[in-house]
Amino acid sequence: MDVQTGIDGRVLQRLEEISGKENVMSAGPAIEDYNHDMADYEGVPAVVVRPRSEQEVAEIVGLAREAGLPVLARGAGSSLTGAAVLQGSIVLDMRAMAKVVKVDLVNWYVQVQPGISLEDLNTELKASGFFFPPDPASSYICTVGGAIAEGSGGLRCVRYGTMKDWVMSLRVVLANGKVSRFGEPLAKNRAGYDLVHLFVGSEGTLGVITEACLKIIPLPTVKTRRFLVTFGDWESTGEVIRKLRSSKILPYLFEFLDRDNIQALNERL
Repeated sequence: MDVQTGIDGRVLQRLEEISGKENVMSAGPAIEDYNHDMADYEGVPAVVVRPRSEQEVAEIVGLAREAGLPVLARGAGSSLTGAAVLQGSIVLDMRAMAKVVKVDLVNWYVQVQPGISLEDLNTELKASGFFFPPDPASSYICTVGGAIAEGSGGLRCVRYGTMKDWVMSLRVVLANGKVSRFGEPLAKNRAGYDLVHLFVGSEGTLGVITEACLKIIPLPTVKTRRFLVTFGDWESTGEVIRKLRSSKILPYLFEFLDRDNIQALNERL
């Protein structure tokens, strides 16, 4: 038993054999960032591992099952639900798995690993004239895998929907260490149980996402115009939104702030 971490020394050694000693952290300042998420939920992991492939993830999950240790997959830690921290767990930092495997410009999808951030994904897609619309508030750092696991939304959901509307297929390591694939990157994929969307929003409780096929669309060709509009009361704001919708005008996004929130932001920032 490792005195500092409380984890069996043989398990620690096996993790180092799987992912390399440089990718296993079990003590000290190196794991402090993994003790909390953006909502300040806390939980000190027993060990942090940075897998670089699906095979490594499968071996680690299988090892954890044998050792009776909980496993937690983590992206950038921008979660606000407590899903990115777990006391005494093996934390899988998935950010080393950040490749764009394929961009299909005919069928309009991207095949991607879970560790890439949404911002970096869109930077790569922009070169081909495409983009991935969901935009959580943390899209500058949040990862594809984390956004899927959290069922993330964002301000553009009024026009484009949330993550669940854009995930076509997944590769997942299940709790028994076996790899499974759910769904297909097809427009008409209607047979059988919709297990893909069972995983979207499951917060890591059903398996570790190792790859995803996501729908993409061409970048808008019309220039976006921004309006800052002030109202004297909430009812007027709601009436404008109703009139826009009933006039068949679908804005790119809406954001609304009332006086109390604006004052609070000004005082804090």
